[in-house]
Amino acid sequence: MEKRNKKIVILTKANDTYGYGHIVRSLRHFEILKKDFSCRLIVLGDKNLKKNLFFFNDEEKIFLCERNKNEIEKIIKKFSPKILVIDLLDIEKDGINFLQKLDNVNKIWLSDLGKYHSDVDNILVTNPREVWQDNAENMTNCMDFLYFNEKLQLLRKINFLKNNYVYINAGGITSNDSKKTLYKVISRLEKYKLKGFLNIGFSRATHKNITKNFKCISHTDDHYKYIRKARIAIIASGFTRYEMAYVGMPTLLFSLNEHQKKLAIDFCNKKLGIYIGDLDNICSRNNLEKINSFFGDYSLQKLLIRNCKNKIDIKPTSFLEKIRSLM
Repeated sequence: MEKRNKKIVILTKANDTYGYGHIVRSLRHFEILKKDFSCRLIVLGDKNLKKNLFFFNDEEKIFLCERNKNEIEKIIKKFSPKILVIDLLDIEKDGINFLQKLDNVNKIWLSDLGKYHSDVDNILVTNPREVWQDNAENMTNCMDFLYFNEKLQLLRKINFLKNNYVYINAGGITSNDSKKTLYKVISRLEKYKLKGFLNIGFSRATHKNITKNFKCISHTDDHYKYIRKARIAIIASGFTRYEMAYVGMPTLLFSLNEHQKKLAIDFCNKKLGIYIGDLDNICSRNNLEKINSFFGDYSLQKLLIRNCKNKIDIKPTSFLEKIRSLM
């Protein structure tokens, strides 16, 4: 079958409240799939997202405001794909109510929470099975992000305890309010003589170092190079938490919304990290002391490294293999 006849639509969503992990993952899948398939990427978002989507510059990527959600079904039917990949947190809450009408389309849901949905043909769960909410026959483990990237596999061999830096990351696209809070955090960490790197993700602006002890990096930098130099990570509780756990990086987690808070608490109950609260609260004296104490606590770091490497070491069903089998 020719590429132009092998059609795929990827549907995702992002905003400051929803988070940006879904769109970062969808963009990665889009770039991989378009080599072999004719693809469209549909993104639901708001004005802030549209302002940040400077990489949306061709007809293959379509941005829709929430109020134009009803256009999704029309776009999909006009393109007539064989496969629809749904990268959303919750299909029902996100108002995607037309799936039953797509009779000749294979529907794949990348489910972060391991939830079942009757209108989806295949559910690929992006978390370890032990934290799934449901366990139906059409649900398969698919943590492909761990295996798309050889750099992650190389980082798994690193002994981070020999390093002397902190790696901070608030997600793929960091809002201006989040950046201000993170800038305040690294300024206050100077008191403790901690040094490291702040990843501000996708950014139009030219970034500069806020303090002499912390280097700001963005999407144009190789952030794996900086992770390699760190002893601990301080990150938002999105998808990055599994990358850090996989490589064995001792990690403190903060949340950007209620959804991330639940994920972080569950993650830390499995002893894969330490939750330090909402982003707005990490500038508190108590949390700054906690960060400084954690940086020097080798016993706790060793415990987290051991737990992470034992629990996050799976060989998932390949996302690409699943796509090809349905095509």
